[in-house]
Amino acid sequence: MRWATIVPVRPFAQGKTRLAGALAAEERAQLSEYLLAHVTTVLSSVPAVSEVILLSQLRPHRWRGRWLKDTGCGLNAELQRVAAGVVSPIVVIHADLPLLSKADVEALITAADVDVAIAPDRHDTGTNAIALPRERKFPFSFGPGSFSKHLAAGNGCAKIVRRLGLALDIDTPDDLAAAKAEGFAAEID
Repeated sequence: MRWATIVPVRPFAQGKTRLAGALAAEERAQLSEYLLAHVTTVLSSVPAVSEVILLSQLRPHRWRGRWLKDTGCGLNAELQRVAAGVVSPIVVIHADLPLLSKADVEALITAADVDVAIAPDRHDTGTNAIALPRERKFPFSFGPGSFSKHLAAGNGCAKIVRRLGLALDIDTPDDLAAAKAEGFAAEID
């Protein structure tokens, strides 16, 4: 089975605002760009991934792959719109996973053998990735408390994938410190 991956991303200058106390605006933009490059590189290395689709208001200037414009309807509505137009199985994965590896993506895809697989954040409150192996209506609920909402939407069939590379996202200074403690070292000028 070949998978399409959808990576929602904010324009670099608008992202990572909760890191304002730890990083200057330029550093946050550089971090966002670095993380996106890492995630898309990992996704591109997975043989089961047929394409990487960026969903963003602006096309990142270094991105040469498929890009779909975020029309401003909100992340969940945008994902519903994009997913409806993709005929292959899909993975939705966030662009801020500094420790993501090829093995993490393969584990998520493998877990979604017949139904949804969900990768929670390290706090078990948010969702960092979802794999949908077949065409189905799935109510995306990214935002506060998304993990429990996505589990409920899985109707008891969802598989939970707990791996550090999928769980550790960078939203706050504590997340950045945790990533650095695990060996993450982005070069930010």
